[in-house]
Amino acid sequence: MKARSKPEFVTYLGDLRLGPAEWMKEVLKANYACTRDPRAAFIPSEGNACEVRGPIGGGAGPAEVPGITPEELSRLLEREPKPVLLDVRQPQELVGELGHLPGITHIPVGMLVARCFELEGVREREIVTICKSGVRAHAAAQFLLQAGFPKVEVLVGGMVRWNEEGLPTEV
Repeated sequence: MKARSKPEFVTYLGDLRLGPAEWMKEVLKANYACTRDPRAAFIPSEGNACEVRGPIGGGAGPAEVPGITPEELSRLLEREPKPVLLDVRQPQELVGELGHLPGITHIPVGMLVARCFELEGVREREIVTICKSGVRAHAAAQFLLQAGFPKVEVLVGGMVRWNEEGLPTEV
């Protein structure tokens, strides 16, 4: 970092071409929804903000999340019914160098609390959460398990490991 005047700093930020943070509108909506029902989600006051632990109550703590390796998931995708693939990365990550798996359901982890109703139709199916390396997917899986989804797993190593193993993706 170097010292800059206000006009220099404004020019610097403009040159980054970051664009408006449209996703922040969804975060604000989710935050507002939680203020109406304080039991809706537990957001830790310390640690990583993406560590959403799901609904509170009944002594709920972090749920144990089973993992599935890329090789195991690849085999599961060859049979019916296929598991639901829930990718919790940001939209721009889906078209990045790691790509995404065919047939995903996309709900960024920061929107999962507000949008988990979209998964009601697949509540009883096997759900595999996916992100870049597994951290956000683990947080999403914890939330879903504590929200009563019975069959949730996290893709171990995420899309990084999937790609390292040479498995097919879409970009």
